[in-house]
Amino acid sequence: MRSNTGFPFHVSGTWGSYERRWSGHGLIVEHLRVLPPDGTPEERLAWNAAVIWPTIGFFCGIAAAVVAHHAASVSWSVALGAAVWLGPWAWLVWRSRPFARRVRESWQISGAGVWMTDASPLRDHADRLDEAGRWTAVTGSRAHLMLTWGDVYAALSPAPGHTPAALVEHMTDLRPAGS
Repeated sequence: MRSNTGFPFHVSGTWGSYERRWSGHGLIVEHLRVLPPDGTPEERLAWNAAVIWPTIGFFCGIAAAVVAHHAASVSWSVALGAAVWLGPWAWLVWRSRPFARRVRESWQISGAGVWMTDASPLRDHADRLDEAGRWTAVTGSRAHLMLTWGDVYAALSPAPGHTPAALVEHMTDLRPAGS
């Protein structure tokens, strides 16, 4: 029988992150995000900055608007605040696009009554990656981590020839003819 102590649970490393948490209506949500093993440090930095900038940039934009308000009109200070917030964000998203497209994510939702005993490939992948990360910290060799990381990344890759269908396509299929 599995033993999963510690809830909510979060594990992260250079490989990405895994989170298990309670959701509404007695459900357990698991989320595994695996970064590309061949990503450069610059790509990772740009991607991480693009992820955190909306919050940080919002407060920087407010600060810029407050400072500019002393020398300019309200409309100019708001425009400056928006530029400080949205300009760098747009550049970071554009800069991190190729890396972000290669990030693999998987979600699993299960009932709270069976989450400890049910098989969870996401939990197994996260356990393997976490163990490989600890092994790397002890031995100093990244070989085991890179092999495990590449294996899990490949396991999360979409099937060949499979492209996710957009929700809009499904919704237009349901529309009556002539509408």
